[in-house]
This record gives sequence, structure tokens and C-alpha cells, in this order.
Amino acid sequence: MSNPAHWSAQGDHVLFTRLPGGRINDDGTVTLSMRFPVLRVSEWIEDTENTAQQIADALNVREEMLEALIALAALAEIELGASVPLDMALKAIAKGQAVSDEALDGGAV
Repeated sequence: MSNPAHWSAQGDHVLFTRLPGGRINDDGTVTLSMRFPVLRVSEWIEDTENTAQQIADALNVREEMLEALIALAALAEIELGASVPLDMALKAIAKGQAVSDEALDGGAV
């Protein structure tokens, strides 16, 4: 939400940055992460740069939604695993149930 975006577009590439903006360490140094392309939009698409930006924006929105759901679940004292898909998280919050990463193997909420 207030964090810098993990996903960005550069030309026709969609990039992922693990620590966007870096992290300030206790000793005052800054740790930066490597940015790497995750996806290259095919030249078969007419507007590759715009399409890459739209994909990056959609991925960032998804991350913001998941952060909001985790915060909502915490307020309701419902535990969600880090790998829980958005639809399962919504069901869990609606039912007032916890969903662990291990429960994903069974697929039930």
C-alpha cells in the first residue's frame, strides 16, 4: 500500500524487485536487491510498452489487495498463510477461519 511497487515495466519487459527502494540496515548501510525481467511482452502485441506497464500495474494491485486482506484477517484474529490465494483468503475471512499454507494442499477452506 505505502510500500514501493515490486513490479515495474521497462520497455517491453515486466521486472520484479524484491526490495524496491532498498532497505536501510542498522549500521546505516543500504541493501539493494537485483531487478530482473520476469516477462517480455511479445512483439506480436501492438503496444508492447503499454501492455508491459498494464501487467506490472495489475500485479502491484494484486499485492496491495493481499496485504489488505492479511491486515483485515489480523484485525479479525484470523491467521492466513503467506501462500493463500486471494479467493481463499476472502472465503476464510468471510467464514472466520484460519488458513495455513499446509491447508492449501487439501484445497478446502
